[in-house]
Amino acid sequence: MLFRSALKNKEMPGESSYYLGKIFLMGQEMKKAYKYFLMAFKYESQNSELPKDFQTCIEELKNALPFDEFHELYTQTYQKGIFPIPCIYYRIKNLQNRLEFSEILSTYENVKDAPSFRMGRRFYSDSLAFIEYYAALAYVKVANDMIKAIEAAKLSIRADSNLTVARKLLQTLQKKQETALNGFLTPARKSFIDRDFNSSEELFTKALATDPSSQEAREGIERSRLAKQSFISLDEAKKYAAEARFELALKKLKFSITAYPDNFEAVNLREEIKTKIQEKLNIQQREEETERNEEREYISSIAEGNNYLSGNDFLRASKAFSRALEIKPESPKAKSGLEISLAKLEIYKKFQEGMKHLEKGDYRAAIEVLKEVQI
Repeated sequence: MLFRSALKNKEMPGESSYYLGKIFLMGQEMKKAYKYFLMAFKYESQNSELPKDFQTCIEELKNALPFDEFHELYTQTYQKGIFPIPCIYYRIKNLQNRLEFSEILSTYENVKDAPSFRMGRRFYSDSLAFIEYYAALAYVKVANDMIKAIEAAKLSIRADSNLTVARKLLQTLQKKQETALNGFLTPARKSFIDRDFNSSEELFTKALATDPSSQEAREGIERSRLAKQSFISLDEAKKYAAEARFELALKKLKFSITAYPDNFEAVNLREEIKTKIQEKLNIQQREEETERNEEREYISSIAEGNNYLSGNDFLRASKAFSRALEIKPESPKAKSGLEISLAKLEIYKKFQEGMKHLEKGDYRAAIEVLKEVQI
């Protein structure tokens, strides 16, 4: 037969398997049809009729075979690592009847990302919704994993929006999640107001673990970290101010206020320092001039680094890009230039090491080292 020959020669095995299954399905040879339809799933056939025909086939077998034989059929299919949704549906349904939620969870984790399980999801939407629903229950009962349970419940509703039990489960889970989330957010807000930023960061982190979609928790972690650094810089600024080292104090205060604009203690101290030194210098002009100098130095350092890089002077290039990075820590040009120059410097060092081995006549060591050199 043409399709068997094509399958034997591995010519479009998915499509050949499907058509062989279709022929046996039309001839009412359901077990043979089942065999070849499984091969079509295994080889990821793209035929749009496969889900419907396989459903017809497995339903015929379900009605024709004794329960134990049909159970053995879809169990062996699972054990072979082929996971058509109808087979997984009957497996999950049987496990659910026996309340074996651990095995349900194990099965779902095993199949959920498999290509054969992802085929025909629209056609099998009812069965898929059932599977996802019981997976959600298993995540709660077995793993106590609220996040994965909610995700599975949402997938169940996406597959079948009319599955009431999935909607009720999702509502219940989301209420529990909200309660747990607020149990962390409320004390986190208080800790933040009390300037206990270590505690607030820890609580916001727990809140985010409870609900990864919580924007307040995500922002709270960042605000706590920045506020903590802000007050550390404020303490350093106070020390410099007490020593009349106003320039250093202002630099610390600048970072402190940028990190946490609501640090009014830092804002007030900055104004006090500006008032003290107003008669000696114009702070604003000095800051502007400093920024212009930094920009000029940054541009100069980038240009210098590129020139050294072009001239294969990787050590000087890395120093130039490092200076640029000190001025603008987030500069993509400086970061990229430094990474390239350091990488090439490391290659050059390896090359020199290999050449030293070569000069000593240690060819084996030279080859091993030079193998690592990628130009």
